[in-house]
Amino acid sequence: MSLWTRERIIDELADPIANRLVVYRMLQAMYRRQTQDEQAVGATRHNNGVGFSGVDSVFLSSVAVSSQRYGNLTERQSIKVAKCLRKYVGQLFDIATENLAQKASSASLSAIG
Repeated sequence: MSLWTRERIIDELADPIANRLVVYRMLQAMYRRQTQDEQAVGATRHNNGVGFSGVDSVFLSSVAVSSQRYGNLTERQSIKVAKCLRKYVGQLFDIATENLAQKASSASLSAIG
């Protein structure tokens, strides 16, 4: 099982061309944290500390939506997105921790059932 630390997240973002798929998945995870109305308008509407900040929201939301069609980012997109995502290492770490807890919970339930 892979352990995500803040340092590992920073390292992955430091090489966005080699880690395009990872950067794409990080972007999509952050986009899912946007509220539905924020996703609908492609911009931040709530100062809730979750998802993208107002400065990044239009660009990152646009790339998140357009890249879903291909399931990855272009090299140029990955470089720009990774630069923006460096601001969100704390949220990305929280997402990784939540995902790990969900997997552990699912494994426990599978063992019982």
